[in-house]
Amino acid sequence: MNYTDLNLPASSPKVQVSYTKMAKSVILGVIISLFSTIILLMVFAVIINAAFGDPDSVLHIFTCIGASAGALLGGFRASRLNGSNGLAAGLITGISTSIVIFVIMLFAQEPVSVSVETNVTFRLIMILCNIFFACTGGIFAVNSKGKKVGGYSVRKK
Repeated sequence: MNYTDLNLPASSPKVQVSYTKMAKSVILGVIISLFSTIILLMVFAVIINAAFGDPDSVLHIFTCIGASAGALLGGFRASRLNGSNGLAAGLITGISTSIVIFVIMLFAQEPVSVSVETNVTFRLIMILCNIFFACTGGIFAVNSKGKKVGGYSVRKK
């Protein structure tokens, strides 16, 4: 498709969307999100076992925090690889990560002490948190180009 086919005024910015670049960045973002979630959940498992007498009471909270942090990292990385459209890259990464985690949770065995209503509510909250934090990571990645983040300079592409 040529820019002249879009009937844009001469002063409008020329934006070209590369769907293959977006797809590659989202797939890598989902992989990073899942691996970072697994690592964070292992760290949280050690903390829960050491600090809490009844791990069932805080299990859902730490699972949601770990999955949200993983989605934030995945959305950030997907946006950095894509270079633009941080909200779209983060949104697609968050939705994809949520679908994968939801499918894994369908096959996982829940503890007997968890009721069905709590389980459904927890899954919905976790899906919404994943999507929100992946979008936040995507927006943050696009807006942090060329700035210092956490004491480290972020490269411009």
